[in-house]
Amino acid sequence: MKPLLEGSLIYNINKNARALNPAGRAANVELDWFRFEQKIRNIIDNLMVPLVTQVSIMKENNDDMKKTVTSTD
Repeated sequence: MKPLLEGSLIYNINKNARALNPAGRAANVELDWFRFEQKIRNIIDNLMVPLVTQVSIMKENNDDMKKTVTSTD
């Protein structure tokens, strides 16, 4: 059975900490929450900017097509 959070960032950090700890337990891992937040923001930005750009181009194309259809009637 796979752990619920397998593949997540926290799971991977704990897995690495267990591998480094001879007792096999996860050591207390201090996260730099500012860097973590910045990484998440960058990921979201990298996903959203191309999407928003594409949607605005499609909207402009639709508006142009509407004008063309209206003018041909």
